[in-house]
Amino acid sequence: MTTSPKSEALKIAPSEADKDMPNGSFNLKRNKSLSDFFGKDSDDDGMDDGNDEQQQAAASSATDDGHNSNNSNANNTNDQKKSSMTRAWSTEWCDTRVVMLGDGADGESDRDAKDRGDGGEGSAAAAAADDQPYETSECIEIPPRPLSESKWMRRDSIPPNGPSETPPSIEELKSWQFDVLSYQREALISSFASVLEYYDIPAKYSIGTDALHNFSAYAMERHNPDAAYHNWHHGVSCMHMTFLLLSLGGADAYLTDDHIFALLFAALVHDVDHAGHNNDFEVKTATDRAAQYGNDAVLENHSLTITYEEILIREGCDIFSGMKADGREEEWKALLEMAKEYVLWTDPARHGELLKTLAKKHEEASPPACTSLWSRDDPESRSLLCRMIIHAADISNPVHSNFAVVRDWCSRISTEFALQAKKESEAGLPVTPFMDGLDDEYRVSKQQIGFYQWMAIPFFTMVAKCLPDAAEVGSQCTRNKKRYEDIVAHIDDVRKSGEVKEDKGDN
Repeated sequence: MTTSPKSEALKIAPSEADKDMPNGSFNLKRNKSLSDFFGKDSDDDGMDDGNDEQQQAAASSATDDGHNSNNSNANNTNDQKKSSMTRAWSTEWCDTRVVMLGDGADGESDRDAKDRGDGGEGSAAAAAADDQPYETSECIEIPPRPLSESKWMRRDSIPPNGPSETPPSIEELKSWQFDVLSYQREALISSFASVLEYYDIPAKYSIGTDALHNFSAYAMERHNPDAAYHNWHHGVSCMHMTFLLLSLGGADAYLTDDHIFALLFAALVHDVDHAGHNNDFEVKTATDRAAQYGNDAVLENHSLTITYEEILIREGCDIFSGMKADGREEEWKALLEMAKEYVLWTDPARHGELLKTLAKKHEEASPPACTSLWSRDDPESRSLLCRMIIHAADISNPVHSNFAVVRDWCSRISTEFALQAKKESEAGLPVTPFMDGLDDEYRVSKQQIGFYQWMAIPFFTMVAKCLPDAAEVGSQCTRNKKRYEDIVAHIDDVRKSGEVKEDKGDN
């Protein structure tokens, strides 16, 4: 796919952001809180993409309650297709009290080699992180808060004065502890330029400063601001983790400049104009978009179309114009084809295939695995490495070292899930099992345990094996699963004690 005038067959709706942009200026929107998504206009809000979705689908029958039993739920009658919105709690739950769970509480992980899940491999950075105490005490309210009232989505409560308006430096970006959500949307516009400049990409590919800024700013506008999760912050988060796996993880040693550029570009735009629900929803509601792409990777293909046939052809936004002027047309086209491949590999339907391929390749490699696994001179090796990186970056929220950040992202994806379940129920469609019943922090925590167990931990354990310098992702993922287990266990203990009555929906 190349940058060309819009085809008549691709009838792309104009950006809602464009309608609010006087004289071509960009409309900057504030971050949202959970109450914004569960207001009376919530039907217009978004849901999920495959990032966490496919992972949790695999876990739905293993760890959650009756809402996630098995695929037979798809044939339930309408009275069984209940909405995942907030329930009314019994009067016994009204006397709310706060319980603090800190580091080491109720059997917190001891962060040893067994906890890492990667045989004890680890970088100095991972080891240093293991020595640090858990930064924030866990605040769990009894009864658990309904999802619509959860404080897990931090927004303006981010210390010290809410999300920063100051763009992050490259030193801040090059850190496992960087928190994308602690920045206002517009403060992150320069992040793409910063990571490209780290690799001297603008100079090597003749990218002008203005074009780079305009492209990033318009890419921000073309992300869905009404999606709780799949928005501009997620796009930057994916690009940021891609950068970390390249730089701190050492993957850049096995890739060419073309691969690094295409990978960072693809990570930033992979969810442009995301609908807020998943591919399955597009297919089973028979949308025009699903028909356009033959029911295959619908949202990923749509993001590519918007990027290539709207953003890049917008005046002043073509970051490849310098290459065209230099007569490097074939190279420019090859970069876009590479980026297209990487974006399509963010489709969660490909998760299992990718994990099996990585496991087989790692098993066949002779120790030490990394040195024989990847080769800068092998096209297949480079392609597989890039696929692994962008998929890992896309689902990387569970590996953050600050559990408050992890819970923030969790509340966002859970909000999208709950909204999709509500729409499915109202349309008389089978409710996606792992999206159903996400009424409160307890049920969300239970679902996350399954997601970690069946998708996140196996994949990030493999990433840590394939990139030993990125062992941090494997060990931290395991620790965060333990924290969700602590939340569930604590609430279960309180309920068993008889201090509060258990809502029968949680059985």
